[in-house]
Amino acid sequence: MSNIEDETAILQFEFDEKVFIYGTITDSEDIKFIRNEEENKDKTSVTLIGFEIIIKASNQEKIAKAKEQTAPRLTNILSRITGIAINYNPPRVRRIKDGKTFHEVLALTLRMPWLRPIGISNIDVSKAFALLADTSKSSQELNMKLVHAHNGQRALSNNDFPHAIREFYLVVENTSINDKDRYKTLRDAVSHYILDVDRTIKNLKKFFSITLAPGQSLDVNDPEIRKILADEAKKLREAVGYYLNGQLKNEIS
Repeated sequence: MSNIEDETAILQFEFDEKVFIYGTITDSEDIKFIRNEEENKDKTSVTLIGFEIIIKASNQEKIAKAKEQTAPRLTNILSRITGIAINYNPPRVRRIKDGKTFHEVLALTLRMPWLRPIGISNIDVSKAFALLADTSKSSQELNMKLVHAHNGQRALSNNDFPHAIREFYLVVENTSINDKDRYKTLRDAVSHYILDVDRTIKNLKKFFSITLAPGQSLDVNDPEIRKILADEAKKLREAVGYYLNGQLKNEIS
């Protein structure tokens, strides 16, 4: 059944919790949002309970791409827009062929990151779809940055501050954000077991009052250093949030 061109597959994903969008949200040809109509009477907000990905001429490759790329990326974008950790359950799959519907359940559970809301009041999924479909280099880069933000928040939630700093820095590495040199120093310090670059050693003392000699390593378990890493990881997360806010506003508002 999976390779028959006249078959349509519909993957239905339900959120763990309701998602509130203040403003409007527009479906695309390939993505339909599942709305809670009873809670949308005031017309000032939309309550979403899930979404569907529609795959025409479906096959296993297209279904796998929808599960592994489109669904998590769409949810990642919604998480960035709303500022909440949006999770979804394994999809329910309907296959439609010759007027007959077949049901299938696929096992997949993903957890999305905490993200700051970006204040978009009119979300058009057709504009966001370029990000989901990997159609351009810029879309691929932005999707990868969203993944690094996800990984950084997950590490921060687990109090793995060195890994959080490394992931968050990958989002802003090629940007001109404020304090970039400061964050680069910290990224370098937590990424190398032995520190032998003069600039990194000097900047550790300059920016963080951490004194190390060439050949030493940063003791990430030292209580004072650990506190510095925790504070700076949270500051870097803020910088990442503001940067990604601007990028997504340009793409989908």
